[in-house]
Amino acid sequence: MGVEMVKTLKLTLAGVALAVAGSAASASTLTLTGVSGKIYQQSKDSPCIISGQNCPQQPSTFDYTLYPNGGSITTTQSSPNYTVGQLLSMFTNGFSVGLDINQAGKDAQTLDYFHMLVNGAIVDTYTGSTGNVPAILQGAGWADYVISGFTSLVGLPLSSIVAFDMKLSGMNDGAESFFLIANAPVSAVPLPGAALLLASGLGGLAALRRRREEPELV
Repeated sequence: MGVEMVKTLKLTLAGVALAVAGSAASASTLTLTGVSGKIYQQSKDSPCIISGQNCPQQPSTFDYTLYPNGGSITTTQSSPNYTVGQLLSMFTNGFSVGLDINQAGKDAQTLDYFHMLVNGAIVDTYTGSTGNVPAILQGAGWADYVISGFTSLVGLPLSSIVAFDMKLSGMNDGAESFFLIANAPVSAVPLPGAALLLASGLGGLAALRRRREEPELV
């Protein structure tokens, strides 16, 4: 009977581990959300990574790709390479990417894709539909959209290389820019069901071990 209980608990714990691993593996799809109002501004703490215009508050130690932007164009661009250590030192709680669109009453522009790459491999992807980024604000330097859902860099070797790339189609007015935005700290929340199940399973194993170690009464 005790042996069967141990087997059952081990199978339960294995199932929880697989569920957690599957959840982490599915976190590679990015989301694009419109921003209403001036909330996220490019600054020394929110540095550009790819931009069609100069980023006046860019830190001198943080490079970005400056590409020519004029008239009606389509462009694919990649950011410079950063290290995991460099990004973690600036964004302890992770980051999102702000997208500043500049457009004046013309056809809607399209963000075809946006990627985060680690050591040359794509780990996070956004794929957009035609006309998905009409401007909300015309002022330069403020995010009209936020790209979120990036995989955490915590635990990766600090020397690993991180980069970003994108494709914008139908740009028809001012310059667009992408810049990093620090995520807010995550508040403590109750344990999810999987973690509670794991904790109860470990407790059951400990109790079973104690029972087996107790001397039998005569």
